[in-house]
Amino acid sequence: MHKRYLIIIIAILLAGISVHVALTIALDPYRVFGLSDFNKKNFEPNNRYLKIEHLRGDHGHDAFILGSSRVAAYDVKTAKKLSGFDYYNLTASGAGIKEILGKAQWLVQSQEIRQMIVGLDFDAMFLAGTTDPFDLLRKEHYLVSGEHPFLFYLKFFMFQPNTLSRVIKLNRDDKKITYLFDTSTGQVMFPYYDELIAKDHEAYVKTMITGPNTTWGKVKPGNLAAFNQMVDLLRSHDIDVIYVINPCHYLMMESYDIHEYCDWLRSIVGTGIPVWDFSGFNQVTENSYNYYEILHARKIVGDLVLERIFTGKCTSLDIDNFGRLISSENIEEHIARLKGSYFLRSLSIIH
Repeated sequence: MHKRYLIIIIAILLAGISVHVALTIALDPYRVFGLSDFNKKNFEPNNRYLKIEHLRGDHGHDAFILGSSRVAAYDVKTAKKLSGFDYYNLTASGAGIKEILGKAQWLVQSQEIRQMIVGLDFDAMFLAGTTDPFDLLRKEHYLVSGEHPFLFYLKFFMFQPNTLSRVIKLNRDDKKITYLFDTSTGQVMFPYYDELIAKDHEAYVKTMITGPNTTWGKVKPGNLAAFNQMVDLLRSHDIDVIYVINPCHYLMMESYDIHEYCDWLRSIVGTGIPVWDFSGFNQVTENSYNYYEILHARKIVGDLVLERIFTGKCTSLDIDNFGRLISSENIEEHIARLKGSYFLRSLSIIH
């Protein structure tokens, strides 16, 4: 009798597991199994995995954009038009410098690289560089992380009823499109927010543009070491690398400790590389129309950045203080300018 009950219990468990596995594969919210294409909009898949899978195939890309979600503003079509290279965007939400290093290591081992753009963020230097192993959205491809493939895929079978429910709702019931991802280019797009900005920018700014509610710590030495390691790696492979400090919103810039920020600039150019710095205060970073929120610039800003680094000017706007190529030769002059504008704004806010 006990044996019979045990068999029934085991059968029920196996049936439940089978149903769960079938649902997970059928909906495939993170799109890692490749057997379903249900999740097409609004729910972010595991882009890290999908991009590496794409680059394993016959793709034709010979140039790459590396960085956090902020480099999503750099459109590969614009980059190709200006540079002549076939760019692919490896933007990854929440990526710190250690993860960017891991991507660079995989790229130099597996791809033909003619040029590369590396986007840098000051606040990313405070990240610990470790991620939750069960954060399925940001889980790195096993070829980059070194994790065993079986363990990688096993984690995506975890029962997540809320996730499956949300995927169904966002893809079936939600008429607006807040998020799109193009595997062939690596680009992510936010059509609904662009529509809101075009419809009523002032209302959008009041809702979405607010200062950061955080206190920044100290730059972690391990992150500086990872950056130096990446510079040495790409230099040793004679890759044409363009280092770019992403143009953060002026409210983000105001929240930084300016002395800590300037020390970070010194440490970057101290590696012997030139860096395009698009931070600071100018008519681009001070115009909230150019941003989705203070963390992410829109494509119109990304196009200005690309035009500046590839042509040396911004023909669409009459500006001369957006983007400056800094090096060990002009870093102190650049810092003096940056501090001057920073403290001038601080005084105006006080008064």
